[in-house]
Amino acid sequence: MLNLLYLMTANTGFICLVKILSNVNLKRSKAINTFLLVIFLFQSIRFMIYGMDPFFEQPGGEKFWIIDMLNGMIIPCYYLYFVDLIDAPNARVNKILHLSWVPVSLILLLLGLRFTNVLETRDERYKFLFSTAMLIFIAYAVLIFRLLNRHVWNRSSDLKTVNRQNRIIRNWATFIFFGFLLMLLRSLVGFYYNDFTYRGGSQSMFLWVAAIFWTSIFIKLMITPEILYGLSIFNKMDEKMAPHNLLMSEIWSADKPIMPVENERDKKLQEKITPQLLPYLHRIESKLLFTDALKNPEFSQEDLAAETGIPSSHLSYIFRYHSHESFTDCKKILRIREAVRILEEGNLQALTFEAISQQVGFNSYTTFFNSFKSITGKTPLEVKFNRHPSVEQ
Repeated sequence: MLNLLYLMTANTGFICLVKILSNVNLKRSKAINTFLLVIFLFQSIRFMIYGMDPFFEQPGGEKFWIIDMLNGMIIPCYYLYFVDLIDAPNARVNKILHLSWVPVSLILLLLGLRFTNVLETRDERYKFLFSTAMLIFIAYAVLIFRLLNRHVWNRSSDLKTVNRQNRIIRNWATFIFFGFLLMLLRSLVGFYYNDFTYRGGSQSMFLWVAAIFWTSIFIKLMITPEILYGLSIFNKMDEKMAPHNLLMSEIWSADKPIMPVENERDKKLQEKITPQLLPYLHRIESKLLFTDALKNPEFSQEDLAAETGIPSSHLSYIFRYHSHESFTDCKKILRIREAVRILEEGNLQALTFEAISQQVGFNSYTTFFNSFKSITGKTPLEVKFNRHPSVEQ
């Protein structure tokens, strides 16, 4: 019966991978990175092998020690996944070092135990290897905790859109982290109840807990793919698969009003606007995203109405009932988006932060700096240094 659970976990994982690879813009979505794909692919293959255990000529756990060792070797991928997901300032790491030191250390240990008599029995060697793997597991759990505590769990913003994105990632990261701890606890308890001897593969105690955990992750991802995006709302706005092809889909509520329409005047406007809502939103996006309108610090909602041909009363209705942000905050988000693009792609030697703030439409550098920190969670200098580490701070 458990083998069917393991096979179901494997199949769910493969389906999830196919869905991710077929529906996500890998170049733009910073959350979909190599580390996530490696983790998902390995866990899917792992549970497929466990599920097929009864079909081998000699069922049992001893022959699965290699797959269990590999499971320990990919532990750094969890930490590196969170680093890329959060895009955390001051968390730039030598990824090659993280990816290499664990497998190299375990391989050297295996060779040392194989060609020396330091530990004479097989059980002693398994116990030593397991203890080493658990220490690595615990070390990365501490690193992940510090990363999330600093950059995710305590992050807040004045903007509803940013806070909503923060909440999505916070819940997802917390779920993964406590699942990581649950897997550590499962391994420790299982090893204890097996009298500190190896019971690998499908014979591992409480392996069904891991199977349920990974199945829930795969299903969650297929149902709510928003959790694949990082803390930056701009990852979502760049996504080609956005609902209704709206590039600002995180800001708009195109399907229904965000609050009940009770005012009689607004009810009359609703009857006129609802059939035209999507064309209106596309016209607004075209003006705000693909022209230089926002570079003018004085650009107002009345200017937007005049240049899009949308009545001012209709625009007021849209920003009240179909936008999570006011027109002012919407401008702020888009201007910071442009500033991030300049920092990532522009000629950094020729532009100061003050020049960038003026170029994207801010009257004051102080306002620009505070808005930048509130929306991205980082300062302009941190974004500049993360993208271009060779640039002097």
